[in-house]
Amino acid sequence: MSPFLARVRLAGLLMAPLLLLACSTTFESKKIDYKTASKSQVPTLEIPPDLTSPTRDDRYAVPDTGGGKGSATYSAYNAERSPEALAQQKSDVLPAVDNARIERAGNERWLVVKGSPDKLWGPVKDFWQETGFVLKLDLPDAGVMETDWAENRAKISQDFIRNILGKV
Repeated sequence: MSPFLARVRLAGLLMAPLLLLACSTTFESKKIDYKTASKSQVPTLEIPPDLTSPTRDDRYAVPDTGGGKGSATYSAYNAERSPEALAQQKSDVLPAVDNARIERAGNERWLVVKGSPDKLWGPVKDFWQETGFVLKLDLPDAGVMETDWAENRAKISQDFIRNILGKV
């Protein structure tokens, strides 16, 4: 074999992996498109002022000694922390709502709200669109509104196998 032919073969062997690598790389944008109905910016989230300051945690509180007797009983301690006593305490974090509830059947969940559909349809539709969801199904007469998934596929790497399978 001539030295020239040996050099050509060596160059071919060295260039083959580089050519395969160059064919499998793409210069795709990693930009996320959520298919939003409006391209306007969603307002930033705000923390309500009453939730910004931490509350006092009474997990390790010493039980009340009951009138200065200097002793505490386990039954009095349990009575203070029973589910009934805790239910009577007011919670500002998740207040009870009387006119709305979430119902569920299997994997499907829906919101049941007291009020006429004519008055509620517009604000609910505006809420979904302001939060960036696209309404896939909008039937006011039937009372059905379905949103599309907002899926982030930007972090899935596009390697050689995914590119080949994506073309099929």
